[in-house]
Amino acid sequence: NMTKKLDEFITTHRNKFETRDNNKFAFSFSSITRYYQFLEIILERYAQASSKFVQNTQQLTKSFKEGENGPVNKEQSKLLEDGRILYAYLHLEIESFYLFAKILLDRVARSIELYFGVARGLSLDSHDDLAKRIEKYCSEKKIILPKDFLAKINELKKEISDFRDYEIAHE
Repeated sequence: NMTKKLDEFITTHRNKFETRDNNKFAFSFSSITRYYQFLEIILERYAQASSKFVQNTQQLTKSFKEGENGPVNKEQSKLLEDGRILYAYLHLEIESFYLFAKILLDRVARSIELYFGVARGLSLDSHDDLAKRIEKYCSEKKIILPKDFLAKINELKKEISDFRDYEIAHE
């Protein structure tokens, strides 16, 4: 469980800092846990909204008889109206996921900077900053990146940040 791993990390590492920084560390990394939990909740709600939307769409499709033309009946009209509402709920969950995932990635970037310290001219205030500056930051801090870490950062930037920015926010 990711939440449990994060909690263990916080408990293990917070005491490496003095009291003030200990609390900043715990608060910073706890916010990662909180946003991760938000994403878990959103995914559950998405699954429910998706299921209801699919059921509605299937009922609506079945209500149309092949080869029949004519006005929409009361049942179909109700299904169409319900479908519009269910579609709004579905997209609320989709957009919420990307918004909160982007916030989570930004929190991770800031927490990395808090944990390893500030590097002059290499602020990690956002995940985008992290993607652009991680190699120079690690070089400055003499940190060896795990083998696929940079690829994961870039993949998350593309799949979460860029998708949210270009496909959702600027639709």
